[in-house]
Amino acid sequence: MSWVQFPPPAFFLILILAFASPAILSEVQADATISQEITSTKVNFNASGLNQLSTSGPPSSGSQSGSVSPLGGTVKATFASNPFYYDLTPTNDEWTASMYLSGTGNVWMKVILETDTGIIGEVDSSALTLNGNPSEVVVTGSGFSDALITQDASLTLTYEVRGNSPANVNMRWGEELYPSHLELEADFVRPTEVRVADPGEVFDDDDGDYGRRNIMVSADIETKVDLKAMMSQMILWVKDGDADLEILEPEVEGEEGQYTVNWLIPEIGNGSNISVVVAWLADDGVVRWNSTTWEWVFPVASDDPLLSQGTLMILQFSTAPLLLIVGYWLFKRNRIFCSEDGELKELEYRAFNNLIFSTCCFFIAVLNIMFFIVNHHIRNLGAAESQIILHLGVLALIYGVSGPLWGRIADKTGNRRSLVKMAGIIGVSASLLMAPMGLWAFFGMSIILMAALGVQRLHFALASEWFEEQKGEAIGILYAFGYLVTAVFAVVDGSIYQWLGIWATCITSALLIAAGTISFLRIDTDKTETIQKKVETHTSSLTKFDSKWVKWCLLGAMLVAIPRGAVVLTSPRYIETRGFDIAMTSLFESWAILALIILYVVIGKVCDRHGAERVLLASAIAYGLLWSFFSLGLSPWMSVAIYLIPIVPLLLVSNDSLLSRFTTKEERNRGLGMAGAATYIGQAIGIALIVGLMSWFESSNRSDIEVYHLAYQSNIPLFALAVAVTAWLSIRIGKEHLSNE
Repeated sequence: MSWVQFPPPAFFLILILAFASPAILSEVQADATISQEITSTKVNFNASGLNQLSTSGPPSSGSQSGSVSPLGGTVKATFASNPFYYDLTPTNDEWTASMYLSGTGNVWMKVILETDTGIIGEVDSSALTLNGNPSEVVVTGSGFSDALITQDASLTLTYEVRGNSPANVNMRWGEELYPSHLELEADFVRPTEVRVADPGEVFDDDDGDYGRRNIMVSADIETKVDLKAMMSQMILWVKDGDADLEILEPEVEGEEGQYTVNWLIPEIGNGSNISVVVAWLADDGVVRWNSTTWEWVFPVASDDPLLSQGTLMILQFSTAPLLLIVGYWLFKRNRIFCSEDGELKELEYRAFNNLIFSTCCFFIAVLNIMFFIVNHHIRNLGAAESQIILHLGVLALIYGVSGPLWGRIADKTGNRRSLVKMAGIIGVSASLLMAPMGLWAFFGMSIILMAALGVQRLHFALASEWFEEQKGEAIGILYAFGYLVTAVFAVVDGSIYQWLGIWATCITSALLIAAGTISFLRIDTDKTETIQKKVETHTSSLTKFDSKWVKWCLLGAMLVAIPRGAVVLTSPRYIETRGFDIAMTSLFESWAILALIILYVVIGKVCDRHGAERVLLASAIAYGLLWSFFSLGLSPWMSVAIYLIPIVPLLLVSNDSLLSRFTTKEERNRGLGMAGAATYIGQAIGIALIVGLMSWFESSNRSDIEVYHLAYQSNIPLFALAVAVTAWLSIRIGKEHLSNE
């Protein structure tokens, strides 16, 4: 999912789907990486029958008797295991053997443990006095961790009883009261795959979500010896939202070290995802568990979908002519905007079109190429996932910070043309130079390129100067055209990279930057340069402005942007974990771009007529109300409905419009740069905040859904703070405006 929003028709349709469509399971998506960590398990090799070491099923009884003395005689019993199915890795150096002895006299016992390749260890017991009653003799040896036990190898355990005095000895094993055995600790059990064998049936849980019944989970278990009896005591721990379930008494299939264990989960309340851990009861009575957590997402689908796949495809293709219609409307709207009393102001129209074209070229270079293709390319250069996220964050931060820096220089020199030309040369050079570079050189050069592209904020400052009384609509039109061309270019930018490689992408970036620069330079000089007045300005500082409201406006926008970055920008991954079928939203995503294009123009007019401070307040209220409800954990359909409601144009256009109103022409470039920086830096703070919160909540062993909910709910006070500050700002600016009339 992208972060774009979508229009009322799709909103109503998705609400119908939310309330009228019963959800079912379509395709279960699994998420787990098998842990390489060894799970240690204690297993008893029971002495059984005629010289066997048995690991499964009840042993059979046996005995060995004889007389011993200091002069000679030995009572001896030897037991051998079946061959191991796989190589065994010991996890404890010690091993323990026991035997029940009865008789009369004073004796001692030697125990020898060996494999096909030699003796593992041998140990002697202390002196024993037999009094006629069976007693257990336990000895503990060492050396097991050094043993090499390979596939098809066997263990041999030998008991030898000798006399310290004349004695009669009776060895006993395999009886319920006398279970003589060898105890070892190693990686005897290893789950190799856990899967949903049967997703069960869906039911309405009467809480606005859906649940499931009779889910069958199967696990393939590899054991090094025959452990079928242990398999019948396998445990499935299930995390279902806030609930923890323990599923016992599984059905077991298979033999000879390859088992399939099936658990039936009677009912779960959270209808979209669960996580499970496989555990088992070792022979020492201690529960052991595998370190892999298996998670499943159950995508939502309709039992009788309102839109068939064919209908959905037709509507998706119909988006192309809709895009043309909206584009045509936008061009007509721009022509009307540059007219007065029905007469087109030709020179102004041509100049504004050059500015629009230049803005569009920079928009594509930033959004389509830098944030998408370039960030994707560093993965192919060998970047780790954390480095990819770092690169994306650094690009956003540099783009936000560079705007005020370009603006400060423009305010100080009054020469926008030279700055745009300089940025264009840097951008073209960086685009071409970084194509053959390795990871970190490419990383650094992309930062230089993004800093050059930050000059785009001068375009918005220039538009606000040309249309002093309609600055909001002018800014909105620039945004609208920018998103129109990025929507069109999004169709081909991935293909350019996939088919032609990074060189073609970088050349495309260079051509776009060059075209944008040339288009800007075609604007008449008197329209691009700031008229410097003989007044004292605060160009020595980025944050000092003549109007007291500038800092308050920047603060208000940043306070809205912080929880937006924390919750809104991270919500696509949350929606995926809720199991939403991404294919069903492709139609709404395409409509979303159309909504933004229209809304940017409309919001610009609203800012001019009713005050940008009120629009900024409206954005804070909309984000606060809708996304606070979102954080409470709604049904998947309702979550998507909130996610796709358009709000971001209210924030961006009102922020730029306010800074245009409260800055002088000598401060305008810097002011519009600071407007962009406030939103970008605010969102970066929000993302850092949510990462910290989620890491903290994850440390308490909570499910992914619960972590998201708690982290999102922690941002509700920030939404409230944003509403409070923007409300105060709107009231104060409104009162000052009335007092000045």
